[in-house]
Amino acid sequence: MAVARDIDHESYKRSLTNPRVRNSFADWSRCMKGKGFTYESPLTVTSDPRFAEPDPDDKERTVAVADVDCKFSVDLPNVWMNVERKIQRELVEKDKRTLDLLAADQERILKKARALLRAK
Repeated sequence: MAVARDIDHESYKRSLTNPRVRNSFADWSRCMKGKGFTYESPLTVTSDPRFAEPDPDDKERTVAVADVDCKFSVDLPNVWMNVERKIQRELVEKDKRTLDLLAADQERILKKARALLRAK
């Protein structure tokens, strides 16, 4: 399963350097600025030390609403997801043989488990 995890991590890392994602982050940042908040990217909101307390205050709720509004107004979720999906497909194709072997192993394990359940 390490291969799948590695693909997940690598695609995320690569997506952060993709020009389309970076442009969407910049558009998101401008939108947030228009709402009175200065953040470089959506990733910096979650690391804002003002929001470290377990119970959110009104300020944190206001920022969260602005964050979501801006993400959807610049289509960030779709842009990022499409970029990462493309990267993942490339990585999956590169490791297809290993992934096919893992899938076959998983299928064998499931068949044995089903047989054991039926035998009860």
